[in-house]
Amino acid sequence: MIKTLLASLSLFSLLLVLLSPSAFPQILCQSNDDCAADYYCEKPTGQCDGPGECIFVPDHCPYYNAPVCGCDGVTYINRLCAIVEGRTSVDYMGNCCGFEDLDGDGFGDLCDNCPDIYNSDQADTDRDGLGDACDNCPTDSYPDQSDYDEDGVGDICDNCAMNPNPLQEDTYPPGGNGIGDACECEGNFDGDNDVDGTNASSFKGTSKNRILRQISECNLLIFQIAIESKIELLEVP
Repeated sequence: MIKTLLASLSLFSLLLVLLSPSAFPQILCQSNDDCAADYYCEKPTGQCDGPGECIFVPDHCPYYNAPVCGCDGVTYINRLCAIVEGRTSVDYMGNCCGFEDLDGDGFGDLCDNCPDIYNSDQADTDRDGLGDACDNCPTDSYPDQSDYDEDGVGDICDNCAMNPNPLQEDTYPPGGNGIGDACECEGNFDGDNDVDGTNASSFKGTSKNRILRQISECNLLIFQIAIESKIELLEVP
């Protein structure tokens, strides 16, 4: 009986030794290339360039929101997903856009498409890299953001790019012709006693970048009308 008990204890002790962590020596690594196919090189948080240990990669990661910035520069929804999806260690907690978030919209300033204006949806309709909340032409791709008249509306979408008109009013007959009321070229250019915008449509042109076109052709039209008016007066008997 005692011999059987001692034999059982010896077998149990052997199993404990075999199953102890010390029975499996650590495999040190510098990168994933140093590890087996189903392993990755795990490093302490914030020590992406240091040595690590080969750790087994799980099959899947649970979905819970605790963003981390991986050593590969990619933001993962949590630490486990960084391991499963990127096979990478964590550089720091939070998204990879940095810790500063001036507008408090949840996106760090380094990758916020409107760092000074709250826009948690990061909407960018024209896909020019600028969020709609701070894009002066949100429906026209215009990364340059030039605004000649400084009215808050970008040149390529301003209906009167040379005169400030932040509200973009376009009511003078014929309303909706695409030229803002603030433009001095609105009016009766063809001398037929109505304001039909016939000449206005010609000076508007098809180019979206039309500041010089508006300035030059508008002044030319005014000058031409003034000369014609004087000629008509001289012809009156």
